[in-house]
Amino acid sequence: MILSAALLLASCATRPSSLTSAARVVIPAGQLPGTLGQPGWTPTDAQIASCEAALAQALASKRLDLGTYYLRLGGITRDGSRRLIGMAADKRASSPEFLLPPSENRILLGAYGGGDAYFRFEYDLDQNKLMKLDFNAPL
Repeated sequence: MILSAALLLASCATRPSSLTSAARVVIPAGQLPGTLGQPGWTPTDAQIASCEAALAQALASKRLDLGTYYLRLGGITRDGSRRLIGMAADKRASSPEFLLPPSENRILLGAYGGGDAYFRFEYDLDQNKLMKLDFNAPL
């Protein structure tokens, strides 16, 4: 019995966790591509954690791990609903520069192509629901 408990613990420790928080940066909504003119706000850590839990669950159903992605996200209000929107890049297909915030010398661009290495998402905080999870087309 002790051996089986030890084996169970060892298997849990080596298995990737889909609940691992992703490396992320919060971007002002007006500076995320596609959000021009929409009221923006800064999400709290708890709101981000709620979004990440929904993302992790959706990715796990595709055998993907949220911990392998960089996330850019921001808060917007769309149709009276508070939403977190963002994009993600697989750490193996991108670099940590994906997490650099925008500046007067840096424009944030999204990736097009790359399959499941890149995706966009939209999470509705009021409904606690992932509204959109769009993976890019394969290259």
